[in-house]
Amino acid sequence: MLSSLGNSLSLRFVRLGRSDDLNSSIFTLEEAVQLTPNDHPAKASRLTNLGNLFLHRFEQLGDNGDIDRCIILFTDAVAVSPDGHPEKHTILNNLACALLRRSKYFGDIADINRSVETFADSIRLTPEGHISAASKLSNLGTALRARFQQFGDITDLHKSLETLKEGVRLTADTHPDKPGMLSDLGNALHNRFERLGDIEDLNDAVSALTDASKLCPVGHTIRSTILANLGNVLRARFQQLGDTWDITRSILMLRGALQLTPEGHPDRSLWLNNLGYSLSSRFEILGEINNNFTPDILTGQIDDIEESVSVCREAIHLTPDSHPIKPLMLANLGNSLQLRFGQSKDNRDFEELIAQFAAAARSTSGPASARFQACSIWVEHAQMAQHPSLLSAYSVAVDLLSEMAWLGLSIRDRHHIILRGGKVVRDAAAAAISASQYDKAVEWLEQGRSVIWGQLLALRTPVDSLKENHPGLATDLIRLSTQLEGAGVSDIAEEVKDHNTQLSAQQSLQAIAQKYHDYAHQRNELLKKIRGLNGFNRFLLPKEMAELSLAAKGGPVIILNISKIRCDALIVMSDSINEVRSVPLPTVTNEWAQSLAESLRTLLGENGRGDRLSGRREGEMQPETQLAHILSELWFRIGWPVLQGLGNTVSCFG
Repeated sequence: MLSSLGNSLSLRFVRLGRSDDLNSSIFTLEEAVQLTPNDHPAKASRLTNLGNLFLHRFEQLGDNGDIDRCIILFTDAVAVSPDGHPEKHTILNNLACALLRRSKYFGDIADINRSVETFADSIRLTPEGHISAASKLSNLGTALRARFQQFGDITDLHKSLETLKEGVRLTADTHPDKPGMLSDLGNALHNRFERLGDIEDLNDAVSALTDASKLCPVGHTIRSTILANLGNVLRARFQQLGDTWDITRSILMLRGALQLTPEGHPDRSLWLNNLGYSLSSRFEILGEINNNFTPDILTGQIDDIEESVSVCREAIHLTPDSHPIKPLMLANLGNSLQLRFGQSKDNRDFEELIAQFAAAARSTSGPASARFQACSIWVEHAQMAQHPSLLSAYSVAVDLLSEMAWLGLSIRDRHHIILRGGKVVRDAAAAAISASQYDKAVEWLEQGRSVIWGQLLALRTPVDSLKENHPGLATDLIRLSTQLEGAGVSDIAEEVKDHNTQLSAQQSLQAIAQKYHDYAHQRNELLKKIRGLNGFNRFLLPKEMAELSLAAKGGPVIILNISKIRCDALIVMSDSINEVRSVPLPTVTNEWAQSLAESLRTLLGENGRGDRLSGRREGEMQPETQLAHILSELWFRIGWPVLQGLGNTVSCFG
């Protein structure tokens, strides 16, 4: 009786959307569940029904406790259902969907792993030919893709594509879920193209999303998302192959997505941002192709960049500051302003593009990798123009480099970080030396050395020390950092779509922004707490000059910095009021250093031993002569100027 009443109330809620009915239904079904023994044949279904009600209320109100309670109830339903239970595969699928939903909202890695395992169990128990088999395969593919986006394991992406393709194959074109499945497949293919660069994946992504757009009825709730995704992959293919029809279609698809998206809808800002990107891409590439503009072509080009700037501004205006996609939007506007500045030479555009990239880099939410990319562009423009913000840009870049590497976030980007990190740090030090801020140059070089060699040699990191001494704090820090880092554009779009099931559009955007604001605030408060602990006062911060100078108590420490900007030796002194001296090395260049290093590697052999010193090939310079040349170069270009910088006078024979 109680169960029937609860189900009736839930049906009325679904039809009328009255929250009172939902609350009454939950209260009634909770009592029914408590009165039902575990061995009762209806126990699993009642637990499942109650779990679905908590899920509905979570989508309506966003209360964390409701999604947690939903998962507990689904877990209990699985526990009371033996493998032979006819509905166990469905209960497992419900549990896996709820786990994946919670992972999107709260970034818990364990939820993603558990959802993958639970989807696999559901598929294993699904009878052959069952009507739900295809959707379960698609669900598993979505979970595997989510795990790939978190960890960067390409195996997950390959498996995701296998299951998504099988799900699509098993689904008739007339099935209402087919467009969504094709869209998920297209997005996963796009991900693999971005990772491996195989153009066939990009072509297949375009085909899958084109098919999805054809099968999706006009007025369907996901049609705008499919058109927007198709616009994105068409832009990506245009950037690879330069086919102008692709970029024209991209813009048409994104305009179509916007037309289907009413004012105030949370997707609207994302579609505007993507349209701005496509317009700027057409302006940039066609501008390079058409060096000799006709007046009509020139007008069309300028219209593209003007519209790009306009829609990017609108996207930013519609997006709350703490939303994780805000840094990407700011950087996109900066890119459009950069292109317009190339045409207009209006200094107002230049100052604004610097401001936009700086705002993106300094954002407290959004992936650190995206903020680092924005900061790199800020650095590039500030360096070329010797802009007053240059040292600030480098300071942010070095801090972001440390955040990404030491916390082990975004595994897929680690190698890229190491490759770029050395250049960023060397150029930062060179800029600090040019500004006579020698202490800052030494601090940045030490920070960069710790990060880069720590990654290359898997050395002990500050986070390792925190794990050893305060494991609970380390776990919390990594969890919060992972939640902030894991906000990809596609995830955000899906999250907006999920969150908007019951909430109003503006509530959805604000709720997501508030969530990431809370993550950032919690992380900052946690860092303050950690830095208050004994021995952790500079946790994830560069060592200060007062600490670094202690290394010079036994004698001066010489640090070489070789950058394309300038090359110098920094001398750290412990017995001088001016603790750091700078010695310019005008005859040292980046190219010279690379050439000398290559000569030394060739001389010593790949294994690092001096085997080649014992012999030489015909026509080669004798090894001893080669080594003497290398040492002579090092002495005259570096050693001798450094000794002069120390105030030593020695005899020098040419």
